[in-house]
Amino acid sequence: MENTMGLVLVTVLIPLNSFISLIEGDKYDIYDDYEEDSDRIVIGVTGGLILARTLLGLSIFIAVIVYKFRRRHLAADDTIEEFLQKQNNFMPIKYSYSEIKKMTRGFKDKLGEGGYGLVFKGKLRSGNLVAVKLLSKSKANGQDFINEVATIGRVHHVNVVRLIGFCVEGSKRALVYDFMPNGSLDKIIFSGENNTSLTYQRMFEIALGVARGIEYLHRGCIIS
Repeated sequence: MENTMGLVLVTVLIPLNSFISLIEGDKYDIYDDYEEDSDRIVIGVTGGLILARTLLGLSIFIAVIVYKFRRRHLAADDTIEEFLQKQNNFMPIKYSYSEIKKMTRGFKDKLGEGGYGLVFKGKLRSGNLVAVKLLSKSKANGQDFINEVATIGRVHHVNVVRLIGFCVEGSKRALVYDFMPNGSLDKIIFSGENNTSLTYQRMFEIALGVARGIEYLHRGCIIS
């Protein structure tokens, strides 16, 4: 009987010891896996923080560059606006560049090309036709543009083309004039393509109108 009990106890104890060893081995394996997972989490969080800081730094840098760029051009626009507002005369209408594109239907109808840029035919919302001059050769500080807007904007004479408005958005600048349906006088006089015949009476009227316009600019137009 004693031998039988001993066999039973041995039989029971051996599986228990094996089971305890198995549990302890699994426990260490779990600890190892936990440490590896913790290392991965730390590496992932650190990498994410570095990436986030890098992206944030780039975003701030780009925002500063864009802000300085826009501020510089807005300062130039404000200078032009301030200069014009100091004048005690008629203020031409200021158009946005999108309005310029709309009135010219995307610069579709080209009228000609001058020393300062291209001229396109346009139409205002009122239905009036205009000639839009896009300036392509102006000084960096916009002095030519300021002078032309300030000078022509104060000129009002039947024999002088009227400046209706202007556009200034950074490097994009344009002038909006009354549309002359008969085109440029030099094309009528010197171009061989135009078959328009001018009588002596008509040429006299044209010369008289030019003389009146020049006389007004020299004597009747007071620009301070």
